[in-house]
Amino acid sequence: KPHVLGHLLFYNYLQKIFEQKPLSEEFTLQTYLIKKLKRFNKYLRKNHKDYAYYQHKGTKYDELYFVRCNLQAEDYHSHPYSMVDSDFATSKDYLFANFIAHEKMIVYLENELIKLKVNKKIRYKSQLEILKASPYNWSETKIALVELIYAIVYSGCINNGNVDIKELTKTFCELFHVEDLDIYRSYIDLKYRKKNPTVFLDKMKECLIKKLLE
Repeated sequence: KPHVLGHLLFYNYLQKIFEQKPLSEEFTLQTYLIKKLKRFNKYLRKNHKDYAYYQHKGTKYDELYFVRCNLQAEDYHSHPYSMVDSDFATSKDYLFANFIAHEKMIVYLENELIKLKVNKKIRYKSQLEILKASPYNWSETKIALVELIYAIVYSGCINNGNVDIKELTKTFCELFHVEDLDIYRSYIDLKYRKKNPTVFLDKMKECLIKKLLE
């Protein structure tokens, strides 16, 4: 009975996973799957004694656990489905069926997370190849690029400011073929400029205004 019921419970859990699965960005989906994975693992830890018996395929308590009508008071509390038919239900049938379902769900969720990771690597690789093939070259100074990158990050104009500056710097460097840009060291140089820390940004503004007036 647990083997049959275990598969039924697995597909029931799977259906709920699909119904609640977010259709948004990859990060949200990954967070969702990890949260569900923790929940299924928590159930096995909570029932660790019975789960150890199940894992090692013990037989010492089989007569107590799996002979019909050997139901104890605590079984009704922990596994209410055991009360449906006392002539068919056993003490641990629903619990062991849940172990089977939870193990299958853990494997499924782990595989889904692996797929996400692999797809992310493939996408990253293809994006990197596109950036490396860029026909654009940065013709200003490196410190000018640093001004631009920090201005973009602090203004929150990309992902509402939720952006890793190292990743953004890497993207700009690949796109414009800039090598050996130390973003943090350059920031210190920017910070301690005596006259004007935003020379490049001011220049950009002046050039745009001039063009608009023309």
